[in-house]
Amino acid sequence: MFSQRWSVKARLYLLIGLFAGGLLTFAAFSYRALHLLEFDDPYYQRVIQDKDLITDVLLPRQYIVEAYLLAQQMTLETESAALQRLVAQSKTLRAEYETRHAFWVNHLSEGPLKEMVTVKAYQPAREFFTVWDNEFLPHCATRRAGESSSSCPGRPANSFPSAPCRH
Repeated sequence: MFSQRWSVKARLYLLIGLFAGGLLTFAAFSYRALHLLEFDDPYYQRVIQDKDLITDVLLPRQYIVEAYLLAQQMTLETESAALQRLVAQSKTLRAEYETRHAFWVNHLSEGPLKEMVTVKAYQPAREFFTVWDNEFLPHCATRRAGESSSSCPGRPANSFPSAPCRH
């Protein structure tokens, strides 16, 4: 058999050689993996970009839920100073949304993810902010002190379900 034909010394050298070969193979793969994910590497940049996109989608910079919540708060607010603070906060949210949208338009690779983030998700948000700017904020500005508002005039309830107006 194999083990009987070789001397103990030869078997020991073979075992050491196999171990050294395995260790060198592991070192080569580890070295390649480390250099594959360098800071300048496209793979690393893709991982960072995906992380940034997830952060934007999960935080209010790339969705309008917080703006919608502000709209709900603004309809119930009766104090003029508090209403002005909410309006200023809403303008900040809008600016953040537009800034991040422009960033993703310029930095995402072409494909279904870019279309989803920059086109399909952006169109309803753009409609929301159009209603926000043209109908809701002017209505809030013309309210008298101490008056709450439960709706935006001239906006059918079913025409835009995510509008910042409620009936």
